[in-house]
Amino acid sequence: AFCVATKRKYRGGGLLTVWRRARPTSKSVWLAVVAFAIAWSAGARVAVAADVQAREALDADRLEWSVLPVVAGNSDLGVIFGGFFVLAGFEPGYEPYRWRAENVLVASVKPGPHGADWPLQVLRTKWDLPGLLAGRLRLEATLGLARFAHEPWYGVGNASPIQAPAPDSPGDPARYHQYGKREASLRLIGRLPLPHDLEAVVGVEVRAFQPQPFPGSLLSQHLAAADAGGYALYGTSTFVDLVPTVGMLYDTRDHETVPMAGMRHALALRGGLGVPRGSGVLWAGLTLDARFYVPLAAPWLALAVRALIDQMWGQPPWDELRGGGAFDPISLPGGMSAVRGVPAGRYAGPIKAL
Repeated sequence: AFCVATKRKYRGGGLLTVWRRARPTSKSVWLAVVAFAIAWSAGARVAVAADVQAREALDADRLEWSVLPVVAGNSDLGVIFGGFFVLAGFEPGYEPYRWRAENVLVASVKPGPHGADWPLQVLRTKWDLPGLLAGRLRLEATLGLARFAHEPWYGVGNASPIQAPAPDSPGDPARYHQYGKREASLRLIGRLPLPHDLEAVVGVEVRAFQPQPFPGSLLSQHLAAADAGGYALYGTSTFVDLVPTVGMLYDTRDHETVPMAGMRHALALRGGLGVPRGSGVLWAGLTLDARFYVPLAAPWLALAVRALIDQMWGQPPWDELRGGGAFDPISLPGGMSAVRGVPAGRYAGPIKAL
């Protein structure tokens, strides 16, 4: 690689001998580095691919697991810690695996006015079972328990400003734009393969929700009035939301978890009914989620492009206004699964687009 970069004939010897003969300039050194990197990456790619294929061919019926620590932090949540555990079983004839279980346990701690404060506690387990009914059904089941103590609330709409509490307002001024909540959810999603890379999707989610507004906070005022600046709020106390979902999925990605090429488009219609009926929750939602993947330097680098619009009608729960999504609800429009840099829950409204 060095001789090619310096346009010199290789006459034998190691790198040090070639270096002395060539008397390289800084430009030739950089060219040699680039040439070596290209040669090394190409060789490593072939070697890794061959090793993976050989291992999978010898052990097609296998069990794979991975454990990853979760360590993060910010000024709102403090020190975030936990773990991510994945277990998957593989058998011949099942793609991409026979079954897969994801388990996440995360909590956070930070100093509070009265000792340690625990803003975040999340436990989630998700089971994915493809290949049921002789390959005619793929079932996903997700169970989640969560407690959030510092969720943001600024009102409804993209013109919801940061407001200062009144001087005589009760409660902690630092919690004026925050609230707490507890929730438990069970979600079942069934996917039925169709011709031409299409899938029919049906599902249902049962979600129990309990808001915990801080005294004197903006949300406590909005919930007491069941109104946020002219927008009526529903589900202002503890309730259970029953949400059925139907939709279509078009998926041509070359890999489910690390795609380099292809598309994944989802169109989903969902509706919700609150229990007890005194919660006033009765709503419908439509989501269009389009994703494109273009290889730039496969298998190392791809360009991903995403467009999403989520529309709600009727009387959705006020907390639902902070999220959306087709088959796996996420925070919208901000958050780690949507627009990074915009805090999750910063904006709320019946229409979200990104």
